[in-house]
Amino acid sequence: MKLLKIGSVVTFLLIICTVAIYAGTTPPSSVVSLTGTAGQDGWFRSNIDVSMTITDTQSGPAQTTYWVDSNPPTVVNHDVSPINNFNNPSFESGSFWGVTDWDAGFTEWALYYTSRISPHNEKKSIAIAALGSGEFFHWTNENYSVEFPEGVDIRISAFVRAVLFDWNRAYYEVWAQDASGNNDTLLGSSADFYGVTWPWEEAIVDVTIPSGTNYLYVKLGGEINPGGIVYWDDLSVTSLGSGEAVIDFNQTTEGNHSLHYFSVDNNGNVESARTTALKVDTVIPNPWQDFSTENTGCNHCYTNEVQVRDATSGVDVSTGEYRFYTEHLGWYWSDWATVDSVKVSSNGQTALDGETDFVTLTTPEVDFGDSSSGPFRLQFRIYDMAGNLGTSPVYEILAPWLQASGGSVYLGGEISLASPPIGFSNSNADTIAGQTVESIVNSSGWSESSYLRGEVGISTLNQFYSRYGEIKSLAVALPTGKLPTVNGTYINNGSYTIDVQALPAGFESADVSSIVIIEGDLTITKDFVPGTNNFTVFFVEGDVFIDKNVEKIGGVYVIDGQFHSDASGKSTKKLTVYGTLITLDGYSFSRDLGDNGPVNNLTDPAEQIVWQPGFLFDPDIITLLTGNNDQYIWQEVE
Repeated sequence: MKLLKIGSVVTFLLIICTVAIYAGTTPPSSVVSLTGTAGQDGWFRSNIDVSMTITDTQSGPAQTTYWVDSNPPTVVNHDVSPINNFNNPSFESGSFWGVTDWDAGFTEWALYYTSRISPHNEKKSIAIAALGSGEFFHWTNENYSVEFPEGVDIRISAFVRAVLFDWNRAYYEVWAQDASGNNDTLLGSSADFYGVTWPWEEAIVDVTIPSGTNYLYVKLGGEINPGGIVYWDDLSVTSLGSGEAVIDFNQTTEGNHSLHYFSVDNNGNVESARTTALKVDTVIPNPWQDFSTENTGCNHCYTNEVQVRDATSGVDVSTGEYRFYTEHLGWYWSDWATVDSVKVSSNGQTALDGETDFVTLTTPEVDFGDSSSGPFRLQFRIYDMAGNLGTSPVYEILAPWLQASGGSVYLGGEISLASPPIGFSNSNADTIAGQTVESIVNSSGWSESSYLRGEVGISTLNQFYSRYGEIKSLAVALPTGKLPTVNGTYINNGSYTIDVQALPAGFESADVSSIVIIEGDLTITKDFVPGTNNFTVFFVEGDVFIDKNVEKIGGVYVIDGQFHSDASGKSTKKLTVYGTLITLDGYSFSRDLGDNGPVNNLTDPAEQIVWQPGFLFDPDIITLLTGNNDQYIWQEVE
């Protein structure tokens, strides 16, 4: 009666099993991990340490092939295979009703046999067909346990398929015992597979081999109620270390590269080729070039632009920023602000993230304040797609500036000069103001505010210099209207122009000490630089106007009116005065060298006054000025 029931169940289940689908063996799995200084968008801002872990829990990885881009492949062979396995793990040895080194467990109302219907590996699998009430029917190799090294971490793998009711489960247990076959201990159980499991599924148990009970066996089966069939096949044991191979290498080449790789296990299973991006960018955006600035209407309002490139990962357009520096109202450096645009330099098109050609960063209009608040400075920065920050040099946008070299600077009122570029100074001697010294770069550090002289309120040459009337009374007319080459005091009635006609041959190199009085305005339209023995002092009762094309003049100028360095107000040439300027009504320094060209506001002062100390020691000019042959009289001048 029992055999009839068992046979009926088996016959029914075998009919169902004829529709089984064969599942191939599992290939190895290669997993790549990347370490380094991670940036953005998958980029690394350092060399990349590449670690490739190849895992195969059945037969172990045998070989890995990898290559970068189109470079020749590298083939690495692995000496990795499972450690000791159980006897007859694929159940190939034995008969239909029995399996070598394996015994039936709970046998009541059960049929234990080998099956050739679509095994997972080789030709056979083991099967259990049973009628029961929830008992654990199982195959076991308890009497043929295998010794394993103590303390080793292993993975036991077996493949299962079953036709069970939904409340039935297939699973297996891992047991340990000592060398004498005693002290049996349950080490672990696999996951549960409920109901119909078709095709084959892998069941894994990871255990650590215990000390003293290091002989292992398994129970492969399932709980069956009221009836069902369970198949097991392809039992393997792999050391978690030996079933895994690791390949390490370093990627140092800049750029966006592709790592291609696949592995083969010892059973010949080939992994599908995989690809991982290796993106290395360790270089900040550079170079910065072609900075330019344009005055855009208001005084000291500028639109500025500069070019930069990131040839590897390209620029991150949204991160383009600028900041500016001005001393106007004590602002100094502004906060960073977003640029107005980032465009491809070659075609003017709006740049996209990752652009690797030169891009142009353009600011909106920047108002730096008035020129006395210079210097004006600008700086840019931008990130690349890898997260490297490139910061430009500090660019100078300067209002024209004045330099007095070798002599004192004295003003009866406030001193407030546009600062020079970094590394330059307005003055290298003492700086003295009747009121305050607001803004001046003095390399000597000698500055004095609120310095009052006795001659406060002077408005004429007679008030400024008590002997002026006497000197003027001794003056004679300029010889043929030209500047003198013979010592003496000379006068020109009315305004006077120093041009080609006014400069006699040999004037600049002449050994002459003279005073020239101009009863009107003095206009200079021709360059002239007196030599080391030419000491000419000009007293001008009007204003002094310098033509925009004049670049060099010489002499000491004592002026009743104002000194205008540029009569036109549009000169872009540097003016150098070799001597001294003394005015009673102020100065107009209006030249502007701009920010481009070989001589510009970044490299040179628009006006430079170079003191000639020889005027203090020439006895002839001192005699003409003081009327005294015996001594020097030192007097402060403005």
